[in-house]
Amino acid sequence: MRDANQKPTGLVAVGRDLTERRQFETQLIRSEKLAALGVLAGGIAHEVRNPLAVVSSAAQLLLEGRLDSATRRVCEEKIHQNVQRASGVIENLLRFARQSDRGERLLLDLAAVARDAADRIANQFKLSRVELALEFPSCAVPIRGTSGLLQQPVMNLLLNAANSMPETGGRVTLRVSVHPPHAVLQVVDTGCGIPTADLPKVFDPFFTTMPVGKGTGLGLSICYSITKQHGGGIDIASEPDQETVVTVRLPLDTGPGSGEVSP
Repeated sequence: MRDANQKPTGLVAVGRDLTERRQFETQLIRSEKLAALGVLAGGIAHEVRNPLAVVSSAAQLLLEGRLDSATRRVCEEKIHQNVQRASGVIENLLRFARQSDRGERLLLDLAAVARDAADRIANQFKLSRVELALEFPSCAVPIRGTSGLLQQPVMNLLLNAANSMPETGGRVTLRVSVHPPHAVLQVVDTGCGIPTADLPKVFDPFFTTMPVGKGTGLGLSICYSITKQHGGGIDIASEPDQETVVTVRLPLDTGPGSGEVSP
């Protein structure tokens, strides 16, 4: 408080008890964690139960022992395929859950990592009649990381883009560029886009818009986890019936020796 000459004459202090508000915030966070855990548990149950149902049915037929050789062979193949499918779900879940790096952090060229990942799935693009365009800088893009680990999000993003294409095919562009202090990797597709209401949920575990049996909903969650492990970030810009742009930003390594990167 000040007088007419603006000299301080007193002090007014207002206090507010925030105990109840803090308790409410704690309860809200706990509720959100429980809701996320429920979604996770439901996703695991759904993705594992489906292949187990097929395995159980095929095993029951085999146990009856009245099958011809051709039907018996089909049952055996169904059991093997669905056990592999369930194993894949569990492996992807473990990748998502592991927050520690697997392997030594080396000086890498992000463009080389992206090129290797694209080469691994090039045949799938050809079968899907999807054109894959690569746009890389002429110089190395130095980052620190684990090559095998970083290839996983690149492949996941490319396959997601290919799966979003109509049956007539389309075009996916894999682009690497430098925007200090970041190395930037982008995947741009001409697919069907993502509904606005779904954008906030795309990184949630087991969230997928794919038909049953054609996606576990863990791909983008794994991309997010691996990117965060390497000190980076990932975001998606998309609208229905418009191109989708996924941007991954990783810290550039500009320290001594950054001119010599591992292949």
